[in-house]
Amino acid sequence: LLLLFNTVHLLSSHYLISGQSAQESGNLDQAIALYHQSLKLRPYHVPAMVQLSDAYARKKMLPEALACLERASVFEPWRPSVNFNTGSVLARLGKVDQAIARFETFLSLSRTGMQSIDARVSLSILHLTRNEPDRALSYLRSALESDPDNTLANYQAGRAYEMLGNMEKARIYYSRSGKR
Repeated sequence: LLLLFNTVHLLSSHYLISGQSAQESGNLDQAIALYHQSLKLRPYHVPAMVQLSDAYARKKMLPEALACLERASVFEPWRPSVNFNTGSVLARLGKVDQAIARFETFLSLSRTGMQSIDARVSLSILHLTRNEPDRALSYLRSALESDPDNTLANYQAGRAYEMLGNMEKARIYYSRSGKR
């Protein structure tokens, strides 16, 4: 029984790694097929679900990507990548409130690293779409504290200050971003 378990685990891992390789080379259809093979052998393997969702998202198959991430969330709601990717897909689907909730959950689980900065910038963009520049700036200040040269964060700060009517600060941040 242990030998069977190890064989299934190894074969599933082989499909996952092969899928990642196919995805990196741009063959998304093959990657999706390989991730499905991996999940047939290990239906509760969250890393395979996350990879499958990423491949679907790259093909702009957002409902399928979201379904994979929602399934992954059932098994590992504490996994940062599940929450970050779910927030990203929800934002692309225009589900702003749900996306904000997922990015905030991500930040409660993972407060450092580049994805943390990306989550803060994404949250700022979502808050700007809701005409909440003050909330956006709170996330942008944190992102820029970690990465002062972040072009997108500087640009979004410019937008937020412009929305607040502070054109002097807006110009400063726009110039830091190299845009406008």
